[in-house]
Amino acid sequence: MAKYLFIALLLTSVAVAQVQDSVATALNLREISISSYHVNDSLLNAPASIDILSAAALTRNDNTNIATALNTLPGVYMQSGNINTNRITIRGVGARTPYGTNKIRAFYGSIPLTSGDSETTIEDIDLEIIDRVEVIKGPLSSIYGAGLGGAIILSPAHAAHNGSQAVLCTTHGSFGLFRQTLRYGYATQNGNLNLSYHKLETDGWRENSSYRREGVTLAGEFLKKEHSGFTYFASYTALKAYIPSSIDKETFDTDPRAAAGNWLSAKGYEEYDNWYGGLAYNLQLAPWLANATSVFFSAKDAYEPRPFDILSQDTYGYGARTQFTGGIGKGSKRTVFLAGAEYFNDDYKGSTFENLYLDNDDRGSLQGQELTGNLQQRRFINAFAQLRVPI
Repeated sequence: MAKYLFIALLLTSVAVAQVQDSVATALNLREISISSYHVNDSLLNAPASIDILSAAALTRNDNTNIATALNTLPGVYMQSGNINTNRITIRGVGARTPYGTNKIRAFYGSIPLTSGDSETTIEDIDLEIIDRVEVIKGPLSSIYGAGLGGAIILSPAHAAHNGSQAVLCTTHGSFGLFRQTLRYGYATQNGNLNLSYHKLETDGWRENSSYRREGVTLAGEFLKKEHSGFTYFASYTALKAYIPSSIDKETFDTDPRAAAGNWLSAKGYEEYDNWYGGLAYNLQLAPWLANATSVFFSAKDAYEPRPFDILSQDTYGYGARTQFTGGIGKGSKRTVFLAGAEYFNDDYKGSTFENLYLDNDDRGSLQGQELTGNLQQRRFINAFAQLRVPI
C-alpha cells in the first residue's frame, strides 16, 4: 500500500511541476510596440484603445479580404457586400455612410489612404504586403487628422534579412477564385527594396458579381543610418468589379444568387485606376528630439455605370506632413510631447451621364448626354499636439 501511495505522490508532484512551468511560460509575454507617432511606445502604456493585427492574424482565415481580420477586433465592424463594396465603422462612427467608409483616417506607412472628402479605401491593399495593422480608437487618433471614429495604420512589409528573397503565394477557391502574389525583397545594412505584384479575380457567387484586381507595389528604405533614413512607397491598382446590388426578401428566399434586375440589365460595374506614392525622412535631431517629414500624392480615375446614371470621377491629391516628437527627464518622471502639422490638397472633377442601357440591345450600359458636372478644390491643414506630464 505504501508503494502505491509513493508512486501516486510522485506523479502528483510531477504534474504540479509541469503546471507551474506552463504557467510561468504563459505569463512571459512579449511587450508590443506601437507606432512611433504616439507619445507612448508600448501598447500597455498608451492612454487610448489600440488594437494590433499581426501579419499572421491577417492571413489566418480569408486572405483575400481584410474584413475577416478586422471584424475580430472589439468595436470594429467592416461590412462587406462584395470585395469592392465595404464599409468600416469604429464604435459606431461611420454607420451613416451607406456605400463606403467615412470619418475614419487610414494610412499605408506614412501615406494617407483617405481622400479629401474623407472617404477611405483599404481593401485594395494586398494582405501579403502588410506587416501589421494598428487600429486606434478614441481621441488619440487626432494626430492622424479629423477622423471621429479613429485611424487605421497599415505597416508595409519589408525584407527582414540581408540579401535577396522571393515569395510566391497562390490561392484557389470556389466560383473561380484565383489569387496570386509575387514578392521580391533585397536588403542591406543601409536600406531595402520590396517589389510585389498581386492579382485577385473571382466569378462571384451571384449574377453580375465578377471581380478583377491587379496591382504593383514598391516600398523600402534607403540611406538608412543610426539617426536618419528615408522610406518610400508607390502603388498602382487597376480594378473592375461588377455590382449585383440588393434584392428583396422574396427573391432572396427563392433565388439568393440573383442580381438586382436593373443592375443585371445595365451590367453595372465599378472600374478605376488608383495611384499612391510618398517619400518620408526620419531624423534624430538631438537625444531628446526627433522629426518625421513626408510628402505624398494620390490619383484616381474612376468610372461607374449604374442603372440610373453613369458616374465619372477624377481625383488628384498631394500633401506634406511633419511631426516632432521628444521628451525631457528620465524614467517614470519623463515628460513626453509631440507636435506637427499636415497639409493636403485634393482636386476633384466629377460628372454624371445618361445610361441608355435599355436602348442597347441587352449589351449593358451605354453612355449618353451629360447630366451634371462638379468641380471641387479641397484644401485643409491639420495641426495637432500631445503632451504627457507625469504627476
